[in-house]
Amino acid sequence: MKQKLLDLLKQLLNKYFDLPEKFFHQDNKYLITASMFGIGYFKKSPGTFASVIALVIGILISSISAKLFSVVVILCIIVGFFVCHKVSNEDMKTSNIVIDEFAGQFIAMMLVPNSLYLCFISFIIFRILDIKKPSIIGMAKHSFPKGMAIMMDDIIAGFIALISVLLLSTIDFLNF
Repeated sequence: MKQKLLDLLKQLLNKYFDLPEKFFHQDNKYLITASMFGIGYFKKSPGTFASVIALVIGILISSISAKLFSVVVILCIIVGFFVCHKVSNEDMKTSNIVIDEFAGQFIAMMLVPNSLYLCFISFIIFRILDIKKPSIIGMAKHSFPKGMAIMMDDIIAGFIALISVLLLSTIDFLNF
């Protein structure tokens, strides 16, 4: 019965996710964490999908407590560096690692006032920066060891997005 349920779950997940067989082994805690519990294996645009999930989670947590959200951001960064270092030597595609997207999106909305509009703007700016990797963001991807580089480009993109949103929020037409 247990095996049938596991097979059914695998079948359902494989419809939307490209989960490798090793994902279901118990000793893959780093793989599971780096992919944020499988989000990184979403078939279409896993980074954007992860950023949307991070945006929603960030909005929910920050609506409970700004201090709690700050703790979550810091923990996500620390765990992200550790986990990316651990999985960077494995045969895991970096597009499946999305803990960096969570960290970057959390940073991008960290000091944004309680405004869904500004949180959405932080998402747009962060995704553009993360995908295009202009200037210092692109250099970060190639200037650090692989595990650290996975996190650094998203952290830098997150901070640039945060600064951009804070500057944009001072313009009257963005204040709804």
